Amino acid sequence: MKKKIIDINEFIVWLQKREMELQKQQREADALKGCTEEDILEHKKQSEQAYNDQLNRITEMVRFNSILDRFWSEKYVRITHLTSRFCEFE
Repeated sequence: MKKKIIDINEFIVWLQKREMELQKQQREADALKGCTEEDILEHKKQSEQAYNDQLNRITEMVRFNSILDRFWSEKYVRITHLTSRFCEFE
């Protein structure tokens, strides 16, 4: 599965939007009429779990991107070093 590299600023904007969505869902759950308190708490619990799951997936993507960036940086340094050593022999 190919992972998408994301910009940290895009991630922050997405996270802020998701937080606003979660707050809206919680307000909607609080406003439910005819539901028991248990139903409302269960709805909140499910919403928070979905949010945490998404946050964990994004966190893993950010970690993956960091590892990928480091990998390519190290490769670049090695290639640059090898190229400079090769040029010394010419």
